[in-house]
Amino acid sequence: MRVMNTAGLPVDAQCANVIGKSANIFEVGYGFTEIGFVSCFLVDKTEDYDQFACGDPVSGTEIKVVNDNGDIGPLGITGEIYIRQIDRFLRYLNARVKNDICCGQTGWYKSDDIGFIKQDLSLVVTGRKSDSMLLGGDLVSPSYLEGILKKHQCVAHAYI
Repeated sequence: MRVMNTAGLPVDAQCANVIGKSANIFEVGYGFTEIGFVSCFLVDKTEDYDQFACGDPVSGTEIKVVNDNGDIGPLGITGEIYIRQIDRFLRYLNARVKNDICCGQTGWYKSDDIGFIKQDLSLVVTGRKSDSMLLGGDLVSPSYLEGILKKHQCVAHAYI
């Protein structure tokens, strides 16, 4: 296979390694039906791929990570991902409650995804806020913990 594009769920390192063996070019994308692409990047070497990395924001896209108090967190700190784009949808039809939750009045789309922004300003998506648990004061996705466990040489499979 020449090219493999991924989008939707974040890609763990183990999956990235398999894709790298099957395709010459591997591209990771992150986005939504409501917004389109938010970020993407080309993976040069799958062995250097960071767990659940989603790349840099595409042109015209702003990303912020917000804690449970509504404050923007510093780089590297996990929180809920908010996105603002020039060409995003305005609202859901006949769904006032859903619009109030995710759309707000500020133009920021509340994604229900959790992650963090790295020092190089690229995005890492670790999972869904609604699927996450509080661990030591931080929101942690089960899939993120599974990925860490799977990296250990003595662990073949991990499910949380």
